[in-house]
Amino acid sequence: MSPVQYTELINAFSRQDMIVVCWHPNCLLHRLKSWSDGEWAVYPRQAEYHNYSHGICEHHFKEYVEEAYSVARDESLESKEEIAALAK
Repeated sequence: MSPVQYTELINAFSRQDMIVVCWHPNCLLHRLKSWSDGEWAVYPRQAEYHNYSHGICEHHFKEYVEEAYSVARDESLESKEEIAALAK
């Protein structure tokens, strides 16, 4: 995290601004809506802070896309096997 990001994030917490946090439970990535797309900073979650909005960081987005493709492939294979079984 750059010193500018750190200062902006600390100021946002002190002003009670809306802060975006990755919705994955173990992810510590935070961002401000004013930051560029894909710009995140590691910062500990503040359990008592109530102005969190949820987003998804690039890492977890890629992880979930891969999982979705895997499920789609598995379901596609099952469908083909079901069709083949019905055709017999």
